[in-house]
Parts: sequence; structure tokens; C-alpha cells
Amino acid sequence: MYKLRPEELSLFFRKEHMQVPENKGEKRESLIVLEKVGLYAGLLHSLGTDALTGIIGDAKDIKRRQTFFGENAKQLPKIKSFLSLLLSQFEDLSLRILLVAATLTLAVGLYSAEPYQWVEGASIYFAVALIVLFTSGFDYMKEKQYLKQHSEILNEEVSVIRGQYGLSQPCKVFDLVVGDVILIEAGMRIPADCVLIEGMDVTVDESAYNEGASTIVAKTLSKDSDQHLSNPDPFLLTRSLVMTGQGRAVVCAVGEQRRI
Repeated sequence: MYKLRPEELSLFFRKEHMQVPENKGEKRESLIVLEKVGLYAGLLHSLGTDALTGIIGDAKDIKRRQTFFGENAKQLPKIKSFLSLLLSQFEDLSLRILLVAATLTLAVGLYSAEPYQWVEGASIYFAVALIVLFTSGFDYMKEKQYLKQHSEILNEEVSVIRGQYGLSQPCKVFDLVVGDVILIEAGMRIPADCVLIEGMDVTVDESAYNEGASTIVAKTLSKDSDQHLSNPDPFLLTRSLVMTGQGRAVVCAVGEQRRI
């Protein structure tokens, strides 16, 4: 059914393959891989999709693609448990000193001839417990809120082309499959590793791959196999931010096969 395996598609997006060779006149490896599959027409044919109408998109087609290429699901980040947050509070040196002082005060009070001398030490313990529980609970609520926000961000909607009439429709990021043709527009984040198949003035910020440093990269099509001196770059990486332009791109790597 499909002429390219997930491992072969991921070759487009490897860091070493996307870099422009130091020697002039040499092509980047990603372009060589693209040429081997027949450029854009060959890539679309190998994925059983079309630039204008996309994939068939019915339940059977989606299931078949998810089974072969994988699902576009990414494991949510793990958050700290309430117990771990509670224990981390005792790493504070001042809190440890306070507990030692409370222990000594309680011990002295228990062995004192005066009645209720232990109350002072116990009250310190009680105050420390309230502080630790309150701080841990507040931190745990922040962790849960972060997880919720992260889940919402990952499940944004994009416009996808599916069906015989080539109509665009909204699609959750988690529901994208390899072969989907998505609409690219300024302000969106690329939801999966894609190859641009049609575009006008498309530039993206790839700072997620450059330790936070803003890196604006122009994305252009490779029109033929002889166009190698300029080393065009039609490869769109997951989480890249589209700064300008518009176009269409075909999804090539999802889930664990993505660059990030």
C-alpha cells in the first residue's frame, strides 16, 4: 500500500541530513533522499495522497495509516507527585533548623517538672506541618495546571485537506496521520514533521532546535534535481513557528518518528 516506511521518511528530518554541506555544489542529504523518491509527486504517490484532495480520510484509511506509520500522539510530561513535592520541602536548611529546634524544645518540655512545657515544641511542629502542607498543595496545583495547559496546546486544531472534493476541515493535532495535506499559514505551529509541497514566502522560526536562539529559515521548494547550488529547504519541523507566508505541506512523520 505505502512505498515508504516510517524510518525512511524520518531521514528527511535528521539534523545532519538537513545541514547544508560545507563544500559548495553539494546537496544537503535531505534533498538527495527527496530526489530518490521522485521529488514531491513521487513522495505524494508513495504516501497514497494527493496535493489537492489529500487522503481519502475515512475511518478505515485513518486506521490503516495509524497502524503503519504510528499515531501523532506524544506522551505528556510527567509531573511531580504530591509526596515528592512534600519531601522536597524538607530540603530547605532553615526548615531543618526549625525542626531541630522544635525537637529539642519538645524533649525538654516532656522531661520538665513544669506542666505543659511540651506545648511550645508541639506548636512549632504544628506550624511547620501547616506550612509544608500548604506549600506542597500549592505547588501540586501548579503542576496539574501546567499539565492541563500542555495537553490543550498539543491538541490544537489545524486545517487539513481530506476527501475527494479537496475541502479543508479542522482536525485535532493528535488525529493527524502521515499523508495528510495541511494548510500552512502565518502564526501556526507545525504539528508534525512535514514537507512543503506548495508555498509562497514561507519562513519559520526554528528556535526550538537551536537552544532558544531565534532562527528564521526560509522554506522553498526544490523544483528539479539540478537545483542544488541554492540548497532549497522544504522541510518543516514539529513545533516550528510559521512567521510569514502560506502554503500546503504533507505530513511525513508523526509521534515517536518526529524530530521532537
